Amino acid sequence: MDSGVIAALITAVIAILVALVSGWFSLRSVRDVERLRHTYEAIDRLGGATGALRLQLFLSTRSVVQRLRQYYNGRPEHPFPLRAERDGWPESQYHACGLLIFRLMRPLAVSYMIEQETLLGDLLLEPAMVDLLRFNHAAFEMLTGDRLGEEFEGRQRFPDFEMEHCYDPPGRRPPPASRAPVPPFQRVRASYLRSAAGALIVSEPDRKPQRRCMTHDEFLDRWERPGESDEIREFHGRLAPVKATIDKFSPMDNAVFWLRLVGYAYVCKWFHDRVREDAKRKDVGVHYTPVELPVRAMLEVAEGQARKLKAADPQAAGRGYLTQNADAYEKRFEEIIATAL
Repeated sequence: MDSGVIAALITAVIAILVALVSGWFSLRSVRDVERLRHTYEAIDRLGGATGALRLQLFLSTRSVVQRLRQYYNGRPEHPFPLRAERDGWPESQYHACGLLIFRLMRPLAVSYMIEQETLLGDLLLEPAMVDLLRFNHAAFEMLTGDRLGEEFEGRQRFPDFEMEHCYDPPGRRPPPASRAPVPPFQRVRASYLRSAAGALIVSEPDRKPQRRCMTHDEFLDRWERPGESDEIREFHGRLAPVKATIDKFSPMDNAVFWLRLVGYAYVCKWFHDRVREDAKRKDVGVHYTPVELPVRAMLEVAEGQARKLKAADPQAAGRGYLTQNADAYEKRFEEIIATAL
């Protein structure tokens, strides 16, 4: 074959290969650009929908830890017991109960709104979103679930769990079998707790975002005016299970609920620490002060009057159990968080 023909064929083949390779790279470049565009749009949507809420969750979880830790330090803002109804009791106790409910419910309300704005693909774009969802589920397990009441290997379960019962609205409660005093409520049912947290969510269709968590002042304004309007009556009705559980509450009289609150504070501290670690890893230049949660000392608050109890007291048998098993409970807190998703 003539050398000129061979050269022409080689040139043609090379031209075809160059065209194919260039077309492939061009197509890949277009796909990459399109993929990046979709990624940035998704990140922008996620930031717009949850950015402010994530900051609120960070601050509100810190507030929960600090507030509950005050009882361990022996310097609560207001003395126990708290009162969810006025009934002639000091106004400070009713006000303090409202403050505590607001602080406890706010992280749940905010995390619920974040969950509603999160898509499955967001978990791949922003791994920190997994922590947000894990916080929500772990918090509900601490406050409403059964795992805290499970016995430890080789040990009897906490005796106070044998008397555990939940609030039910009037009309749904079975009639009491006797006139014996009803023990305090130890937890809130999950559906009631979600409804109570939802009472803090304010809808504003004409604004963006359309939903937000009410402020401290907005909450107290409604708290101080029960029954003034249908809207406020509905607000208090949704909070009723939480109010009934916290009414007359003190750690020594309701050790199970106090254990649940300590577990909830542990989840809040875990989330706060995760945000701090993420900020440090990304070197954002912001220093977040860590929060401390002395689990053993806080559990001991529920057993502070153990020496004053008579041995004949049926509840005395459970005194000392929480501090004796503090390490085991802290480990269980970790397990609940790790398996929340």
